[in-house]
Amino acid sequence: MKVSEGQRARDATRPSRVAGGRPVAGVAPAGERRDPWVPAAELRRIVREAPADARLLDDLADVRAPLVGDE
Repeated sequence: MKVSEGQRARDATRPSRVAGGRPVAGVAPAGERRDPWVPAAELRRIVREAPADARLLDDLADVRAPLVGDE
């Protein structure tokens, strides 16, 4: 039985992107759907283990004001 390239891709181990020695993103076929929501406990764990850069809000403020129109 001949296996198609598409089937081979679907069956293959999926690669992931790694940052700091930890997987941070997976690569999946374009057609695959997954639930974008995570449980609150999981989100709290992610934020606790990998908090945002201390200057993130300063960086976002530079682009936020023109978009939102805060004066």
